[in-house]
Amino acid sequence: MKDSKTWITEIDFQLENLRLNHRKCYYGFSLEMTQQAANEVKAYFEKAGHGVVIRQCPRKLFDVTIDL
Repeated sequence: MKDSKTWITEIDFQLENLRLNHRKCYYGFSLEMTQQAANEVKAYFEKAGHGVVIRQCPRKLFDVTIDL
């Protein structure tokens, strides 16, 4: 399973691609991560000024929505 730094790097890369394509929101559905990683991802992107919603699904899966 990926750690929080890997998730942050991957999502940050996706956010940059979305900005270049004039998109306003990142959606990640059924991402397999730990609760700790989800909390760290949320804290990192909220600190950067993004709106972040993380919803836990069954079996350690999370839905992540980040507003640019």
